Amino acid sequence: MSEQMPPSTPPRYTGGQIAMLVIGIILLLPGVCSLLFMIGMASDVARGDPYVGAVVGLWIICFLISAAGIALIYVARKRARAAATAKPGAEGSPPPP
Repeated sequence: MSEQMPPSTPPRYTGGQIAMLVIGIILLLPGVCSLLFMIGMASDVARGDPYVGAVVGLWIICFLISAAGIALIYVARKRARAAATAKPGAEGSPPPP
C-alpha cells in the first residue's frame, strides 16, 4: 500500500510578515501605474516626444520600487513557509500553539 503523508499545515504569518506583505503590495502600485501610463503613452513614444526621456527615467524608478515590493512579498512568504515546515521546538522555529 502507498504511504500517506500527513496533511501539510497552512503557513501562519506573524505580525511582521503581514506588515511585509502589506507594504510589498503597496510598493507594487507605482509599477502598475507606470505600466498603465506606458501603454497610454505608446503613441507619444513612437512620435519621438522630447519629454519621453524624462518620463522613462521616472518609469525606471517606479519599476525599481515595485521590485522592492516583490522582494518583500517573496521574503515574507518564504519565511512563513519555512516556519510551517520547521519541526516544533527546533532552533528558530516558533513554539507550538
